[in-house]
Amino acid sequence: MTYLTRKLNEVVCYLAVGLMLALVACGSDGNGGQSDRVHSTLAYVVSECHEDTHFLTARQRLQVVHDYGDPVTVAEIPTFGRLPALGLCPLYGTSRNGSLGAYGLGFQRMAVSPDGSGIVFEVNFDFSIFRAVGARNPLSTEQQGIFFVRADGMGLRRLGDPSREYAQRLGIIPSPAMPSGPVYINLFFAFSPDGKSVAFADRGPGPTGEDAAQVVIMDIETGARRAVTHLPPATSPDPSNPVAPAILWCFWQDDETIGFRSRANPNGLNPEEIYSDFIVNVDNTNLTLYPPFVPAALPDSHVVPQFTITQPVTDSFVAFLSMPGTPEYVPPDSFPPNPPIQELFLLAGDQALQLTKFDRVDGQSAVLDASNQRVFFAASTNRLGTNPSGNCQVFSVDTNGGNLQQLTRFVTAEHSVRGCFNTNVFQPGCGILGTPIFDSEKQELVIDSDCNPLGTNPAGNQFFVMAPDGSGLRQITFTRGMVTAADGSVDVELPGPIQVVF
Repeated sequence: MTYLTRKLNEVVCYLAVGLMLALVACGSDGNGGQSDRVHSTLAYVVSECHEDTHFLTARQRLQVVHDYGDPVTVAEIPTFGRLPALGLCPLYGTSRNGSLGAYGLGFQRMAVSPDGSGIVFEVNFDFSIFRAVGARNPLSTEQQGIFFVRADGMGLRRLGDPSREYAQRLGIIPSPAMPSGPVYINLFFAFSPDGKSVAFADRGPGPTGEDAAQVVIMDIETGARRAVTHLPPATSPDPSNPVAPAILWCFWQDDETIGFRSRANPNGLNPEEIYSDFIVNVDNTNLTLYPPFVPAALPDSHVVPQFTITQPVTDSFVAFLSMPGTPEYVPPDSFPPNPPIQELFLLAGDQALQLTKFDRVDGQSAVLDASNQRVFFAASTNRLGTNPSGNCQVFSVDTNGGNLQQLTRFVTAEHSVRGCFNTNVFQPGCGILGTPIFDSEKQELVIDSDCNPLGTNPAGNQFFVMAPDGSGLRQITFTRGMVTAADGSVDVELPGPIQVVF
């Protein structure tokens, strides 16, 4: 047993005795129903920890911001702990990524309803790193689960038990000596377009009754939950990432059809058990592979059909697709060890048009503007000669693949080791965390970054807003990041994950 494991066992003993969790809302009217549309609803979790030479304490809160105003706390997990000091709070602060709080603390999945009036969130301690070393769950049944709260903080109610399928999994505990390891994190529910249901991964019976990861939907009004798939267990783990889940994520194509990415092999459709995309009707019929695109590639490039759908399908949408070839740079400790090149495509009907030729491996996700004429995305390319550090920046390109523009000039190191690979959080460089979000009403972009472009984010990550041409950058969250006091004690306050609805 390693020293860290022994210490974590000590932590969970304190945790089992000392943790008292109560979900607190600003009020409750009992109905929890949706109201008229609320514009520009931004919801995010804030995780805090304090550690001195003796103890560590932590707490979390779920905050909502309307029209970039002051945040309102709509639910919280009050301070718990007096845990032994292990250096975990400084480690979390060094990551500069608030979403990583999900690995040890209670808040897991979340989502904002399409009309911005309500939030669904999950509190689940079962998959905490403390549980991974044998901790007894100190929370009662009522203290964890899936909850709904209105965006004004009213109507907090429990919809049901938490998912039995993890939203995150940590294969190797990070440390300064081990900058990264096999990890998985997907901290979002998928709301149906009509706002009446959410989809997510849970456990359920497979074709012959065996327990396996399934796509389920939950009714927001009643809390009723049912599986819309009967997938067999995914029996071939990814050797480069032993914590690779059976279901990566899901999305709604429309109110009657759900898409999801899985490495399961239902009905023999995916015999190699690689990650593939599927669609299925909500009545568990017509499960098929998706999508049947005929790509139109740039010269000297070829498409490998491994698709990453980043938003619900409309007439056209955008995705990064895997491409063959030799990347110009691969960040160290990448997972998988030899990641493929990722290029940006516009997908419409049965056609796919390649928009970039960067030869980089860290393309992630992108978003179209309201007119479907311009694409915004994060990348580490230096194709324009304006990003010599290889840092993760926000770019835009038109939907014909022309007029590439770099919108940010964020730099913290001469050479960014990780680019847009946010898992290598302990390496030099800063970047864009997640997908830029386009506010169609205000014609602005919302981005999450651990950079310090305005001199107001020296040690954390914050949310920023800017115009589509990169001008008018301003900060809209003001958490403290990591602060070290004269006595050596450390306080960390980081935001994330975030969801925005306009």
